[in-house]
Amino acid sequence: MAAISGEGYISNKVNQAGTYYMFLVIDGVKQRKSTGTKDEHDAAEKLEQWKVEVKAGVKEETHLRYEKIRDAYLESGKHIQGSILEDLNMFFKNRYVRSNYSDSA
Repeated sequence: MAAISGEGYISNKVNQAGTYYMFLVIDGVKQRKSTGTKDEHDAAEKLEQWKVEVKAGVKEETHLRYEKIRDAYLESGKHIQGSILEDLNMFFKNRYVRSNYSDSA
């Protein structure tokens, strides 16, 4: 699990789009991410949300396919009703999933 150093902060300058950046030190590496908002209060809320996601193990760019997660779930011995599985397969076809899933789980 990732470790956060310090509290992080919102930049005092906005980017070209006029939105704020937020900064966190994650596992000793300073990381920057756009908040996507022009409101300072909303930017602070986004920073808090980012901290919660980092502590929970959520990874932005996991490049996990739904199929890999589904197969791991089914191999664990659990079952999904056929019609629900078909709906999930259609919905997630060719999509990547942002999650805290890991191979060791």
